[in-house]
Amino acid sequence: IVEGLIAKQAECIINDPYANAFNKEANGKCWDVDDTEFRNLLAWERKYEIDSLCYPVQLAYLYWKASDSTAHFTENFKTACKKILEVFKLEQNHENSKYFFRRKNCPPSDTLPCDGKGNPVSYTGMTWSGFRPSDDRCFYGYLVPANMMAVCALKKAAEMANIGFEDTKLESECRSLAFDIDEGIKTHGIYEHEKFGKIYAYEVDG
Repeated sequence: IVEGLIAKQAECIINDPYANAFNKEANGKCWDVDDTEFRNLLAWERKYEIDSLCYPVQLAYLYWKASDSTAHFTENFKTACKKILEVFKLEQNHENSKYFFRRKNCPPSDTLPCDGKGNPVSYTGMTWSGFRPSDDRCFYGYLVPANMMAVCALKKAAEMANIGFEDTKLESECRSLAFDIDEGIKTHGIYEHEKFGKIYAYEVDG
């Protein structure tokens, strides 16, 4: 059952890494007919959230550690890991991304400003997110807790790439990106509070 779930999540990520929810079949059902990069009949909603790509990696890793099984380390799962890496890298420079999301007649928290691209950000090394795990839009594009989760997920993916896939290139790229995001958090995601000293910001824009 768990291996089947991991396989299904990999299929969904390969289909659309920017979607946050999917239909059982490509039937076009959706929360709303949103204005976004493309119409995906399998996707229920295309609110891009970093954690949507982190949890499947975490599940696969924890299942591997609990069971010693590598049966779920399929070519599809490897492709999904590469897709996650690709998106996280691209969204370090969000201006190069084609992703946008606009929804009409909704609260401001349900759509992205600035023509659906979100508020402007500068490069920090962190990876951009359109929405929070709550489905509310990010006000500043770098959601620090989600970037922390991305660092952990990339390190897990690197370990699986090394042992499960024996793909040293994928392992190296995952570790390198984890390092860059972590450095971005340390440099741009920490605030000097007058009373409490150094604390993590929730969101920043660089």
